[in-house]
Amino acid sequence: MKKLLLLLLLIPNLVMGESQLNLKLLCIGNFSSYCGADICLGGDDDTSLPITIKNNVFVSRVFGDYALKVSSRIISAFELNENGELVFGFNLERYSGNLLIQKRIIPSKESVLPITYNRYEAKCEKEDINKRKF
Repeated sequence: MKKLLLLLLLIPNLVMGESQLNLKLLCIGNFSSYCGADICLGGDDDTSLPITIKNNVFVSRVFGDYALKVSSRIISAFELNENGELVFGFNLERYSGNLLIQKRIIPSKESVLPITYNRYEAKCEKEDINKRKF
């Protein structure tokens, strides 16, 4: 009887549990670095960037790792500083594949260019794992 009761209590958790999103995407778009409102580096339209999402976490050597909010239409993450300014933004539209990533940069004292943020706008497609590379 105890096992049956335990099973009945666990079934709703198994059915209603949040699923984890795991994706590998290849995105091709425009990567730019801004100095204030002006572009100071980049502007190349053919920048490819592999995007990895593991267990609802955006994993990137370029931008860092961020927990994502996943809905049926949009995958997103936003981080604000204490002044309410955007420090990191990730927005991926699930139907169109449009991606926007913004990350604020605090330049070091040795930096020649006063880069204030990086922006990457791209179109993404699922990476075909079974596709031969050669």
